[in-house]
Amino acid sequence: MLLCAAMVLSCSIPALAAESAAAQEIIRLGTDKTTRGHWEGKYGADAAILFGYAYTGDRTPTNNYGRFCIGPGNDVNRLVKSENSALNSYSYYCYGQLHCYNKDDDSILDMPAGSESTKFLAGAYCGGRRSETGFFTSRFTLDMKDEGYHVVTIYGCTAASSAFNIVFEKNGAEVFRDTLPKDTFKNGEYISYLVPGSVTVYIHAPNVTGASGIFVDGASACAIDTFSVASDSASTAAKLTWSETSVPSGTKIIVEKETDNAWAEIAELTAPSSGSYLDNDVIAGNAYSYRLRTVSGTAYSLPTEVKACTITAPLLGTDVFRLGTDKTTRGHWEGKYGSTDAAILFGYAYTGEHAPKNDQGRFIVKRNQFDYISKTPDSALVSYEVNNSGNLWCYDESDDSILDMPSGSKNQKFLCGAYHYATAESLFKLNLNDEAYHVITLYGSKKMTGDFTLTFEKNGEAVFTDTLPEDTFAGGGYVSYLVPGSVTIRLKKTAPTECGLSAIFIDKVAAFPTGISNFALSAGDASRSVKLTWNELNLPTGITLVLDRKVEEGAWTEYVRLQAGVCEYLDSDLAAGTTYSYRLRTLDGTSYSAYSSILTYTVPAYQNTTLTFDKELYTAKDSTVAIEANVTLLDESNAGCANQTIELTADWGHDTQSIGAAQTDSNGIAAFTFYPAYLGEATLTATFADNDEAKLSHSSATASAYVGEVDWPRAPIIYKISDAVLPGDLVNINGYGFCNEDMTKLAVKYAPHTSDSVSAEPPAEAEDMEIVQTDARDGFYVVTELPASAAAGLYDIWVTNGYGYAEPVTLNAARPLFISEYEAWDGQTTKISGRNLLAGQFGADLKTKVRLTNGTNSYEQTLVKNTPYSIAFAVNAPLGTYNVEVSNDNGITWRGLVTDQTLTVVSKGSDPLDIGVAWMDDFAWENVFDITDYGANGTDTEDDTEAVNAAIAAARASEAQGGVIYFPNGNYYVGSMKIPANIVIRGESTDGTTLYYNGTGGNMFESTEDGQTIGHQGFANFSIRLSDDNTRPDAFFWLGHAWGSVAHDQVKRQPTEFFIKNIDLSYSMESIDQSKTAGSGQQRGLAVVAIIKERYLVQDTSFSGEKAGCNNVYVNEYGGYTRVTCNYDAGYLQCSAKYNFTEDCRVTGGLRKSGTKDNHGIFARAFSHVENNYVESVGSTQNDGESYCSEMPGGYFNYGEIINATKNSITVTSSVALKDTYALSYGRLMVRIIAGRGLGQQLEVKSVDPTTNTITFEEEWDVVPDSTSRFSLYLPLEYVTFYNNTSCDATKGIYLYGNIYDAVAANNVGTDTEGIFVFSANGQHNGRDNQSSFVSIRENQLTGLSPKTKSCNISFSSQRQANGPEYYCVDIYGMEVRDNQITAERGAVPVDKTEAPEGHGIVSFSGISSSQQGSTANYHGDTTNILIENNLIKDADTAITSKKYDYGLILKGNMFDNVGEETEIGTAENVTMRDMTATKAILDSFISVWEKASSKNYTEESFKALKDALAAAKAISADSNATQTSIALALQELRIASGSLVWVISESTDPVDPVDPVDPVDPPSPSIPSFIHAVSDSKFPFKDISRSDAFYDAVKYLYENDIMNGTSKTEFSPNAELTRGMVVTILYRMEGEPLTTGAKTFSDVKPNLYYSKAVVWAAEKNIVNGFSDGTFKPEQSVTREQLAAIISRYAASKGIVVNDVANALAPTDVVSAWARSDVAWAAAEGILTKVQTADTTKNATRAEVATAIYTYLTKTAK
Repeated sequence: MLLCAAMVLSCSIPALAAESAAAQEIIRLGTDKTTRGHWEGKYGADAAILFGYAYTGDRTPTNNYGRFCIGPGNDVNRLVKSENSALNSYSYYCYGQLHCYNKDDDSILDMPAGSESTKFLAGAYCGGRRSETGFFTSRFTLDMKDEGYHVVTIYGCTAASSAFNIVFEKNGAEVFRDTLPKDTFKNGEYISYLVPGSVTVYIHAPNVTGASGIFVDGASACAIDTFSVASDSASTAAKLTWSETSVPSGTKIIVEKETDNAWAEIAELTAPSSGSYLDNDVIAGNAYSYRLRTVSGTAYSLPTEVKACTITAPLLGTDVFRLGTDKTTRGHWEGKYGSTDAAILFGYAYTGEHAPKNDQGRFIVKRNQFDYISKTPDSALVSYEVNNSGNLWCYDESDDSILDMPSGSKNQKFLCGAYHYATAESLFKLNLNDEAYHVITLYGSKKMTGDFTLTFEKNGEAVFTDTLPEDTFAGGGYVSYLVPGSVTIRLKKTAPTECGLSAIFIDKVAAFPTGISNFALSAGDASRSVKLTWNELNLPTGITLVLDRKVEEGAWTEYVRLQAGVCEYLDSDLAAGTTYSYRLRTLDGTSYSAYSSILTYTVPAYQNTTLTFDKELYTAKDSTVAIEANVTLLDESNAGCANQTIELTADWGHDTQSIGAAQTDSNGIAAFTFYPAYLGEATLTATFADNDEAKLSHSSATASAYVGEVDWPRAPIIYKISDAVLPGDLVNINGYGFCNEDMTKLAVKYAPHTSDSVSAEPPAEAEDMEIVQTDARDGFYVVTELPASAAAGLYDIWVTNGYGYAEPVTLNAARPLFISEYEAWDGQTTKISGRNLLAGQFGADLKTKVRLTNGTNSYEQTLVKNTPYSIAFAVNAPLGTYNVEVSNDNGITWRGLVTDQTLTVVSKGSDPLDIGVAWMDDFAWENVFDITDYGANGTDTEDDTEAVNAAIAAARASEAQGGVIYFPNGNYYVGSMKIPANIVIRGESTDGTTLYYNGTGGNMFESTEDGQTIGHQGFANFSIRLSDDNTRPDAFFWLGHAWGSVAHDQVKRQPTEFFIKNIDLSYSMESIDQSKTAGSGQQRGLAVVAIIKERYLVQDTSFSGEKAGCNNVYVNEYGGYTRVTCNYDAGYLQCSAKYNFTEDCRVTGGLRKSGTKDNHGIFARAFSHVENNYVESVGSTQNDGESYCSEMPGGYFNYGEIINATKNSITVTSSVALKDTYALSYGRLMVRIIAGRGLGQQLEVKSVDPTTNTITFEEEWDVVPDSTSRFSLYLPLEYVTFYNNTSCDATKGIYLYGNIYDAVAANNVGTDTEGIFVFSANGQHNGRDNQSSFVSIRENQLTGLSPKTKSCNISFSSQRQANGPEYYCVDIYGMEVRDNQITAERGAVPVDKTEAPEGHGIVSFSGISSSQQGSTANYHGDTTNILIENNLIKDADTAITSKKYDYGLILKGNMFDNVGEETEIGTAENVTMRDMTATKAILDSFISVWEKASSKNYTEESFKALKDALAAAKAISADSNATQTSIALALQELRIASGSLVWVISESTDPVDPVDPVDPVDPPSPSIPSFIHAVSDSKFPFKDISRSDAFYDAVKYLYENDIMNGTSKTEFSPNAELTRGMVVTILYRMEGEPLTTGAKTFSDVKPNLYYSKAVVWAAEKNIVNGFSDGTFKPEQSVTREQLAAIISRYAASKGIVVNDVANALAPTDVVSAWARSDVAWAAAEGILTKVQTADTTKNATRAEVATAIYTYLTKTAK
């Protein structure tokens, strides 16, 4: 028996002497029920005593029992002795008479030969005296002549009524007792004993049982010699060997073993035998004694000499075996696990605070520092280590699955496990002081996501790997293993954030129970079966027997579990000629025993057979084509075996297809026709099972099958081409089929695009394009070059691979992606994000146009902004729903949106806050509820929450069921406010209305009731402060749903339409100790949390405070930020919405503040456009600190291999189990092809069927995948644009963090940041693949180093995370890096504190993770198809680096300045180096386009950069000695400057006459803006002004007196600003437009403008003086102090005395020195309010100007 817990012992076999007769041992030799009454010649060769057989008297029965009795005494017995008999005499006493019967059946002893009497039944029965246990006793004394061994045989022929005893005494002492079953003598039975010398025999039996005869025979010496015993070296067993040359054939050899001081027969063999016997029923470390004897017929030999040995365990290897699992004990481990050696409970010695450190409610405990350890005094545990690259993640959970605290501990139990985010592997190292076997038990309490593996390693080598299902630990589970000595356990999880282990227990291996013995096997009754048997005695109640089995040399497996009391098991249907091994072990509660002996059985073999296929390889085009295969079965003589059943299967690697059975014909051939279940390679296996009737042995054969097309014998498919290609630039064409065995057949042609009707094949005038690089290996792409001699513009491209032309594509055609809204009314602005939206980007002088089309009519729109990546247009079309189309070539080529969006033109409504979207009309603006009407007071510090709630209640009770809750200027103290649907919280003005939060927890504004399901909420025109800076709300604005699963499942989100406008939120940047505040709950002070369905806008708003970010903004569609300022130490400006536009925002982080965490910039996800933002000082030593980022939390679900495919479906094997539904936190569920045929394609998922592992799609594949294809199921970050943004002094710049599809980072500026990084990873350990495809990084300017990592680069990293060194898929595909400028720092050493590769310049890390730096790959291509073109890299030690496994790298035209090494290519494959192709002709073309640009469309700074670039370019063009490098640099500068222009959208645009049938709209007067001079209407028209507004009377008065009008017929736009030219024009009109001399004017005031005469008049009247540089700046917004000065001087010109009024201003008022007198007068007159004088340098709003003029006219002037 294998004692798994024992140390390896040396063999020790003591030489014990054989026992002699003097030892007085008596042995029962055997029994005989065959001879029956025929004893002569078989028994009694020495002497025979036949009781009663000397009696010759009357045999008449004397009682009712039919018996007659003979008086006791030797005289009635017959004694037969040999001449040399050893029997001297005998005596007999039975305490009664002999009971005799007249019977003569075969069981009655024969009369001795020569006797004249007939036989009868006579027995030594007792009649009167009882002995022990109530039995009657017979006594026989045999007086022998010597003390040698004799065989004494007792014969009886009548069964007893119960078991009875035969007892042997010598010298008055009992020396042997034999307990016999009641049927022992039934029908006649001999029992033979080996007896030394004289003896007295007692038979204690019921009165109906006795002996009929006693026989004495001699005992011969055993003929066996050279008997020996040794411990077997190959197994835990005693091996007995002997020689039997003198043993007659047919003699039985009896093997006896001493057990519990008694000898017992353990085996019976027949000579001739093998001469050996293996006793497996032993325990290592114990000594055992053996002897042999022989039996020939009824002749018994003496035993051999006793031999003994001590059993040693065999040399144990490194085998590890899973013993079992336990889900019953759960957390109650004490007394069940770890009690016999050691217990390690992770983190259970921790007594610190349990305060959660994040939203998931966990707290962190340092690993290896706070573990609870208990050890027994003889514990084998020396030390342990947990290494999971992180700490323990702990939760305050205490259910029954959580481990109990150890006895005596005062600590409360909690969930603590070896968790970590950064890796899915955890290592547990156990250092033990021996190499003996121990039971190692692992415990966890949480379910995994997907199966996981445990790998046991010894000496650095894996010796056992166990794959466990995901629910192994769910609810609390123990898994126990038999492990030899020290071990390292590696736990590999599917996902890095999943659960780990809570504890490890070590226990000693229990001894195999002594109550189980005689474990043996024999052939079963049925063919090919084996019967295993064993004996059980006194086993513990409830013990379980476990039978393990091994087939041939395979691994041991647990075969069956049996309950105690079951002592046999039949294993049937075994394979002929196959060897099976078996062993027993037990499970007692949670205690696992060592093994029993190992038994081996070889099934008898049948006649051999052979199977053969008719082919080695079978092929089919796809799974719809049948395969025909013939299999032949032959016997040993090569004759066909007819009428036999052959089974056929196909092993596809991931699944086995059962094809079925076929019968062989007369030639032994079985024919199969089947349809393959999958694509790809399969192993066909034909099997023939053992045939018991025909005695034919099993056999099998294999062949190969391949389903699919190895080649692509058809035209290529194109699904992506480069954008914005200038003559001389590379053109990347992606798709499939760009290869041929003869690669010379691959060709690309081009021709100018002149029409959208493009021929399928190139016309005769089409020209060849030079092929720069091909992908001959896979045909995924081809790279060509637009000739430098070509004109800038659009081109049609045709590609052939020799089998035909791909469908042509148009190079540089507009690619509009998505729009900002799906509704708009006439005049509102809608935005478009896209590519190639401005032909000037690629040097073409073409006009961009936008049209709305409904299939019948098209309406061209007015553009108010046009960049290469964005368009804004003023809607002008009849009511209805339209598709949006864009042309970048004067209207020749039109392209629709990538999305399925449409734009619906709706009737004009109300938008009083100038937010610019049609859904503003969904609010009840006219329904105003002034909170002062409900008790609020803006002049005290009393709580106004009740008044606000009352106003809300009134609004909800009104007919409109909502409205505007209006806060007049003042200070209001409010707590937590619950906001239902259809409510707008609006202040009078941001400067004048301040809300002080005085709550004690919760959120300040929180959607409630139908506000969480319907939404429709807005907040505008007020400031927010804290009444106590140490008490903050969790969020100031919590919009939509409460927190829960809805945050990560967009299907559940319901509310819509939320806006925040003109809010000024400010509180301290210092952190607070929440435990010392009066508040309750979390008090993070977040600015916004939003969980809504659609339509979320934040405009013209400032958030400032420690955590005043918009961290958790979960919006399905349509959202964004415009002109939002954020200043925080911890936070994000984030929005997850599709169709997100984030523009003109500024974020300032807390990078320089010590200890700051979670400090980031602007985050966006799929379908996002991020433009013209500024981020500074984000990041810290504790976090990544991205300035701009698109990342994919919760955005990856599965990946794997495709095993079948149709046009709109795939069948897969996946890394984790598929689900029928997935919770999507953003975007749309897609499948992307990440390797093999169809690489780079993606389709939206329609449905998932986990039962068949099939995914179906909404659309069809361009290229149907095959078995080479691999997939990722994920949420793509698709169509993301980061354009014209700035980041500075930040840890990181722009991060495109996995799942990217068609993204651009263009014309961004980074100063002292890490740069731009594209990330992707494949992790077989966590079910993720984050392929990033089709990323364009162009025309960016990066300068300086990241303050954290000291890097400055454009980098991309495709990592094999925990995959081992092997390639799995393409993780970055189609990268284009063009025209960027990178300035680093020579000698700077990057620091590895980021996911991005270390280094400067341009860096590609492919196939790398930190643990695999030294690995070698079998395949290159983790990053495939990389174009690096026309970049300028300065001050870098290495300018361009490609490390490891890149494939398809092209370097062209890159420029270097002060670099150490220009390129370091490493082991990349398929690399092309190419010179630059910049020419003066290309430069001149670009100059001619951009010198026409007008400054009126752009900001002054960006236009100046363009002018400077143009001037430099013109100088280079004119320089006859200009080098190609200088030309390239000039062109690059011009491309960057033109692409970086920042547009200014004017307030009014010239309308465009729409296409019939819409009548044109009359434009306003070209000389006087409509908002200055108006025609009075009969009613006050402005919907954005209510009677409760403080400025209502002023606006109404000026409107009715034709002094001011609105910005539209229904809007006044009170918060918009007025220019200086507008203010003087108002005063000029008030004066009746008098004539001027024109003597005084300014350099920037040209004649014939609407304000020209007004400015001259004001200057002549000394109302305005202008600036020191001689300008007036009429387009500059007027400030409050300028307004005061203008009105003051205007009043003076009217003869009003204007004096400096003392004490009119407060000491804290902000006023410029030159204006102080004018402002003081205006304040005293009430023209400016106290709120306004607090800071007069701010710009005045239209409402403030109206109020100031109204006050002057109605008060001062009078």
